[in-house]
Amino acid sequence: MTHEPTDPPTDPLADLPLRTPAETAQDRDDEEREVLSHEGRSQRDLFSDPAPEPEAAPLGPHAVPPAESAQPARSLRVARWKASLLDLAAHVVVLAILAIGVRVLGIRLDRSVLVPLTAAMVAFSFLYTVPSLMIWCRTPGMTAVGLIARGSGPFALTAGQALRRWLAGWLTWLTLGLAGWFNLGDRLSATRTRFFEQEDEPDAA
Repeated sequence: MTHEPTDPPTDPLADLPLRTPAETAQDRDDEEREVLSHEGRSQRDLFSDPAPEPEAAPLGPHAVPPAESAQPARSLRVARWKASLLDLAAHVVVLAILAIGVRVLGIRLDRSVLVPLTAAMVAFSFLYTVPSLMIWCRTPGMTAVGLIARGSGPFALTAGQALRRWLAGWLTWLTLGLAGWFNLGDRLSATRTRFFEQEDEPDAA
């Protein structure tokens, strides 16, 4: 019985290229430098400023910014209504005081008292509104909600403009606010009502 010769076992590391300790140390140094370089880039990316966003294209002269067209107009309309109601409330308080005074004096509130009572209310309303508009460009009600009326430029209203705004206020009250939907005060007096904090902004052309 013959035995076939068997190959001696081979060492799996025999085929690997032999490296000197200096080459192995060099490879280790290269790997460490690569790791440190990668960490340095990650930290620079973490603390560096983000890339600037592209600027939006400028709007044309007649373009309306989105989400900024309806809200300011609605806020201004609401402020107009509040100012008008506050001024009307002041007139109602004065009318109630006059009526109580007449009753205290023992005078009956009949048709003979209506004319002088109306004249007194008109005089009060004129002095309440027109001088305030001519001097401060706003009534007490407008002051309470932060509104101001301007004519041409930053100048105070003229007597004619203040008088027309006063008449427009009465028309608004007599029509139960219907005239207020058309900005009657601004239209009749050629003025513009705006918020007081917008005084530094230029008027729209």
